Amino acid sequence: MISHCGEVVESSLIHVVCVCWHEPCPVFFGNLVYIVSENKTFVGIVYELSVSSIQKDRLVHVFKKSIAELRLQQPQIFLFMHTYFSVYLIGEETESGYREGLQRAPLLHANIAIVERTHYMKYLQGDFLLRVVYSHASEFVRIQLLKKIFAYISTTGEALAIERYITILLDISNNDIALIRAICE
Repeated sequence: MISHCGEVVESSLIHVVCVCWHEPCPVFFGNLVYIVSENKTFVGIVYELSVSSIQKDRLVHVFKKSIAELRLQQPQIFLFMHTYFSVYLIGEETESGYREGLQRAPLLHANIAIVERTHYMKYLQGDFLLRVVYSHASEFVRIQLLKKIFAYISTTGEALAIERYITILLDISNNDIALIRAICE
C-alpha cells in the first residue's frame, strides 16, 4: 500500500467524497484506492476529481494570470484550494480475502491510499465493479471508467478476462452493442 494521500469527508454505501492532502493530487480518474477505516479496508474506483475553494461562499479569481504568475504574486490563493475526489465503493478486504459489496459505509476521516497496479486484477476479477459503474455513473463517466478498466485488463494480456467482461456488460446493459463499441474504441 502506498502512503495515505487523503481522507473521507462524506460517506455512503455507494460512494465516498475525499479531500486530497497533497498538491498536486496523486489520485487520478480511474485509480483504484483503499479506504482505511478503523479495522476495515474498503476498495473503490475514482470517478470524479474537482478543485474548489475551502470556503464555499468565496470564489477564487485568477484575473487572467498564469499559474506561475499566481504562485509568484498571490501564493495565498493556493492555500484556499483543495482537490476533492469521489470514489465508487466496490468491496472490502476481510480476513478471508476480498469480498465484493459492502455491509456498512466507511467512517468519516478514514484514510485513503492508492492501490498498486500489481494488485488491480484482484479487484477486477468479479462483475460487481462493472455493475456499480453501470448502475451509478452517467453515460460519459461510465464509458470513460470502463475504458480505463479494459486498459488495465489489456495490460495483463488476459484476453479471456476481456471477453468475460464484455459478456457481463452485454448482460448488464441488455445487449447495448453501441456501449460496447464505444468502450472498445
